[in-house]
Amino acid sequence: MHLKRLICLLALCAALVAVLLPPAVAAGSSPTLAIDGEPYRAESGVLLLNGVSYVSFRDFSLAIGPGEITWDPASKTAAYQAGGRTLSVTQGDVVLRAGGRCFYLAGGAQIINGRLMVPVRELSKALGATVSWNGQTSHIAIQRGDPPASGEDFYNAEDLKWLSRIIYAESQGQPFTGQVAVGNVILNRVKSSDYPNTIYGVIFDNTYGVQFTPVASGAIYAAPDQTSVEAAKICLEGYTVTARSIYFLNPRKAQNLWVPQNRPFVMRIGEHDFYA
Repeated sequence: MHLKRLICLLALCAALVAVLLPPAVAAGSSPTLAIDGEPYRAESGVLLLNGVSYVSFRDFSLAIGPGEITWDPASKTAAYQAGGRTLSVTQGDVVLRAGGRCFYLAGGAQIINGRLMVPVRELSKALGATVSWNGQTSHIAIQRGDPPASGEDFYNAEDLKWLSRIIYAESQGQPFTGQVAVGNVILNRVKSSDYPNTIYGVIFDNTYGVQFTPVASGAIYAAPDQTSVEAAKICLEGYTVTARSIYFLNPRKAQNLWVPQNRPFVMRIGEHDFYA
């Protein structure tokens, strides 16, 4: 009887330890990392969280190249400045901002063991480095490169203008992933042979009648907010929430139910349902 109680007690302690351990420990063994063939020796190391490799924003940025790191405790925002270019990220945010561009951080930036940790693949991209992953050895190879193009040079101004406007008009106030998904729908249509091959053409397509309510109401001409612009940039970077969807609607407001009655349901985000 005492042995049985002891076994139960040990099992309970093991469960509590698993819950209370920080994510870096609970996540299991961490990958190894090298930059241009040299082992990454930062004390913060590499943490594997939910299948994503995280590194310290400070340590990894400075390992790629010399620069200045600042930390704003009020906003919990870290910034790295080098060569006239600034990268910044905020705790809990899913957007890494760099030189007018936006990179999507799945899982967001997290403070772990006192350090702001971000996914290594996206931080590398923002720093102009490339990433190779060896799944057999759990090794990440980083190759330094030239700083990436600025947002002004990378994004087509007209594409960014109209994509951010349709995102704002259709999904302001919705979850950020939902705003990205709306942008994905527009770009999925651009790729489809069934629709015009430009963002502007898709938005203003009236082959079978006006496709989007903001075009009919004139709301499409309203200036977008910063969140909508960043969602559009993330879409133009190639990030995809839904690669299949070519329709979306708010089922509580939609007057025409042809889409839900005839197209396969993909997902729901916020107040929008998405269909293929």
